[in-house]
Amino acid sequence: MNAIESARAAIARSPHEEDLLTLQRLLHALEAEEPFDLERLYALGFDRFELAMGVLRDWRLAQYYSAATRHGQRLAAGRLPGTALS
Repeated sequence: MNAIESARAAIARSPHEEDLLTLQRLLHALEAEEPFDLERLYALGFDRFELAMGVLRDWRLAQYYSAATRHGQRLAAGRLPGTALS
């Protein structure tokens, strides 16, 4: 299970735990592309902080692959400047 799934599962089990509320806010901010105050992460316990770092890693990796896929699709369709297919 990746960190995002682990965080969501933990939130579902204990939705009112303060550390998990912070993780929920982090997930929402990432998904909605909204700002998140990173100082909130400093208040997390060590295990929850590590989970938050895992969420950030997984989210970043997903964004990278998503962008690479979109780029590859545009390239294949000949929609990138200087890449017209004949």
